[in-house]
Amino acid sequence: MKKLFIYLILNLIIVNLYSKKLITSGYYVNKNDDTINCKFSLRVGFLTGDPDTLKIQFEIVTLDSLNNETVFKASDIKGFLINYNGKKHIYHSLANAPRFSSGWSTYPYVFLELNTDGYLKWYNFKFDYGQLNSKSNTTVITEDILKKGDEPITPFLNFGFGMFNYYKKLSEYFSEYPDLSDKIKQKVYREEDMKLIVKKYNQWKAAGSIVIQDTTAYLNVDTYPAFLFGRNDNTIENISDYFHLKIKIPSNCPKNTKVFFQTIIEKDGSLSNTKLVRGIPDNDEFNNSLLEIAKTLPKWKPGRLNDRLVRVQVSFFLELK
Repeated sequence: MKKLFIYLILNLIIVNLYSKKLITSGYYVNKNDDTINCKFSLRVGFLTGDPDTLKIQFEIVTLDSLNNETVFKASDIKGFLINYNGKKHIYHSLANAPRFSSGWSTYPYVFLELNTDGYLKWYNFKFDYGQLNSKSNTTVITEDILKKGDEPITPFLNFGFGMFNYYKKLSEYFSEYPDLSDKIKQKVYREEDMKLIVKKYNQWKAAGSIVIQDTTAYLNVDTYPAFLFGRNDNTIENISDYFHLKIKIPSNCPKNTKVFFQTIIEKDGSLSNTKLVRGIPDNDEFNNSLLEIAKTLPKWKPGRLNDRLVRVQVSFFLELK
């Protein structure tokens, strides 16, 4: 009886640890390119307390205002941003990605975490080597995923059989940039230098070695656009000042209500494709007025990536006081 009691207690503890979740903020981008602000429910490790990044790669759970859950698989949305451990983590949904170098499996759609944005994007895919080989121990392996422009993704795994041709394959991938390719082949740049490798390649591209007409609207950049209208450098406060000079808030509008916008800041700081993502319920006339004012916002200070001006997709809110 005593053993049974101890067994039940241990099971309750384990269930509680495994069911622990982290509620955090962020947004996801649907198939229509709309940015939806929401909360996320993330399963966390029972020892580390960190989000289960293996599970996040295949599905993400969002919460609405009533804490109702919606599960999105990688085939359902284009990507998402979540905040945890004091950082923003961006995931993109990519098709036919990735194929493990050993040929274990292929997933039709996977959420891959973005490490570096640019013409060449660098992602990571993580998998449990122990689980794949029916072993009890957990061994998390990280696979580098690279993607040039609109080309298909290319995985690089310096593990198992993949380690025998890792540097040869990586060197060939950058063959159009001979200096970088040679340094990889000679192992001047190694696996742990991937961030530097990607940065150097993107700088080389931007310098005009091959002319690229980059029309991408980036989410993750080195320097984010800023709206400098007003007395300070706080974009949200400056937006609020601008709007409250232009609008008259209806008497039936709930106090301290937030409305959300999405727009693209062009390379010259002008706005395009501006949308009101969430307005005031049952007040189309006022919502239309808010959108028209948003479209009149003066030029912003544009964003930069790899020391060049780029288009940036931004989301911002306005609190109606």
